[in-house]
Amino acid sequence: MKKGINSYLTSVKVLFEYKTQTMIILFLSVVSATAGGLSIGLLIPILEADSRPLFSDTPFKYLDEFIKIFSGNSFNDRVLSVSILIIVLSSLELVMNLLSGILSAKTENQIKKDYTFKVLDKLQAIDFTFFQNQTSGKLFTFLTTDPNVTSKIGKKILVSFQPAVLLIIYLSVMYTVSPVMTVVSIVFFILISILSTSKIGNKIARSQKEISTKLFDINSEVQETLDNFKNIVSYGILEQQINRLRNLFGEFFITNYKFQRDTTFVVPINNFVNSFGIAILLIAGTVVFREQDNNWTALLIPFLILLFKLLPAISQLNNLRVYLEANYIYIERLKNFLQVDNFSTIQGEKQFNKLENQIEFKNIDFKHQNSKFAFENFELKIPANKTTGLIGISGSGKTTLVDLLLKIYYPYNGQILFDGTDINLFNNSSLRNKISYVSQDALFFNRSIDENLNLLTNKSKDFSELFDELNLSSFKENKNQIIGSGGINLSSGQKQKFNFIRAYLKEAEILILDEPTSNLDYESQNILKNYLNEIKGTKTVIVVTHTASILSICENIVVIENGKLVQSGTPSEVKNKSGYFRDMVNGE
Repeated sequence: MKKGINSYLTSVKVLFEYKTQTMIILFLSVVSATAGGLSIGLLIPILEADSRPLFSDTPFKYLDEFIKIFSGNSFNDRVLSVSILIIVLSSLELVMNLLSGILSAKTENQIKKDYTFKVLDKLQAIDFTFFQNQTSGKLFTFLTTDPNVTSKIGKKILVSFQPAVLLIIYLSVMYTVSPVMTVVSIVFFILISILSTSKIGNKIARSQKEISTKLFDINSEVQETLDNFKNIVSYGILEQQINRLRNLFGEFFITNYKFQRDTTFVVPINNFVNSFGIAILLIAGTVVFREQDNNWTALLIPFLILLFKLLPAISQLNNLRVYLEANYIYIERLKNFLQVDNFSTIQGEKQFNKLENQIEFKNIDFKHQNSKFAFENFELKIPANKTTGLIGISGSGKTTLVDLLLKIYYPYNGQILFDGTDINLFNNSSLRNKISYVSQDALFFNRSIDENLNLLTNKSKDFSELFDELNLSSFKENKNQIIGSGGINLSSGQKQKFNFIRAYLKEAEILILDEPTSNLDYESQNILKNYLNEIKGTKTVIVVTHTASILSICENIVVIENGKLVQSGTPSEVKNKSGYFRDMVNGE
């Protein structure tokens, strides 16, 4: 019971942010339900023909008096008047329902849009480490499935206002005719309907929860398979991966079958309860109304008319209850994600323009979770307008140092200073716009070559000459070619070359290259080397590399081991003191 109430409250709270739309739809629903109720109620007085005593103490008396205003006491005229009024009221009900439906659909779309954008804003605001603990499928579901289901729940509640109001109106009218029969109706058509489907509703809710969890795993596995399809084929594990997907989908389909099977039970059970209830109502009516009047069938007929009009409303509301209990998990999950603590993005208003003297890491403390190394009181100075080579064994902290510089992570203690100014005083966008970064894992979207290469620039630039120099002439006349997700249609060497071109096109003060020569042929390495020679003295260059030919043009060498600065200085100074650097240079 508590879980059910929680699901209703959680679902209804979605509409709290859309009070204006909700109130308008509620008003339209009240008008629609009233018109619908009156259109049926107008039939009741004429059931008595020319007699009047049966409904003298009920609201139908006032309807009868209202009809007489237009038609007098003539029965035929009364029937004609009632027919015209029913057409007018039904037309009004139709218009109100159409307006309510249009506004409900618009509100559903707005809910979906708002929650989707909230997820996008949250992705921009949360700590990067959050992504490391989540599967891609889970994040994909947050962005697509959850807002979609949440908006559908909102719409289902909105379109249920009309039957809910109709239920209240009809029950009120029925109560004035016979309180006993109304209680009987409530018991059999509402309470028993709820009780009879509650167990099924719980099973549906459990199945839906399993489905939502399995969708996480499926989305993640499918995305990873497609992103790495070439490597999967190359490793000869495609059949193994497809079988893994088959198993995941197989488990999903089993759960989905249970969900669909249980869902189909709701309507037949509702129909049975309704038919059973009508039978009970007839039996009860023979007792209750016979005691009130000899012409007891005339009293029972209005009840049956109202009841048959009421049954669809009861079924719709009961189906809504089952739907909310089954799907509120999506709202709850989405709300929990949106309540994840925002990353305290530390930035100031100062604009970063140019590095004049140096970058300084001062007393830096930082450590990844489950990492083997940690920066403790780490200190390093990188001179401006010089090329600095950053070396060390894998996992020593080189890339993490770059990430701290890019403000992907923030140090626990200490400062990173640009010409003596704390990095956190600069606006993040102005800082990153002045840094051109070539990562080990090149970023490519499933877009054209032209779009990918101009990703970091504000305007389209011509890069035809670079195509020739880097042996990419085959792409020169086909810049609109789609390169696939993650650049799947490119070789590793082509990815690295395009990655370099993109960094070259960006007008930046600082150039950071993380293993830029990996996957490059000898000729392309020389082109990169020549480019670095050309920009010497004009840009601050930081190169993470193990390639001796690139290190040979570096004016400053930094050796890091397990998060500690081992050596820093000119190549000749470091070579005399660092066996690691000396062995690297001599071993090439």
